[in-house]
Amino acid sequence: MKPKKISTHSIPVSNPARAFRFFHEVFDVPAFEETNENKYLVLEQERLNFVPGEPIELELTVKDHFETVQNHLASYYVTILMIEEARLNKMIITIEDFEKNKIRIICNK
Repeated sequence: MKPKKISTHSIPVSNPARAFRFFHEVFDVPAFEETNENKYLVLEQERLNFVPGEPIELELTVKDHFETVQNHLASYYVTILMIEEARLNKMIITIEDFEKNKIRIICNK
């Protein structure tokens, strides 16, 4: 997947290491390393922060087409909760991460 934009850079989680793996592997968010113990993800030139808190809804805009995103999610065994058509030739795929955050993936038709 080619992530382009995210609605928030603070994502509530109880297990930051698992969230790091999920966002890095499933969404292909680029990872950077300051030291062996300090790795972080960056999207829109800003770090993603995994913070304690209640689940939220967020949007992730990707450059990919619908079928590519659908196949990519299937390869990671991610369940799709809903598929919607949106304006301007876009599709929205809603999933839930292991923390119960609802993630709306906005992709091209």
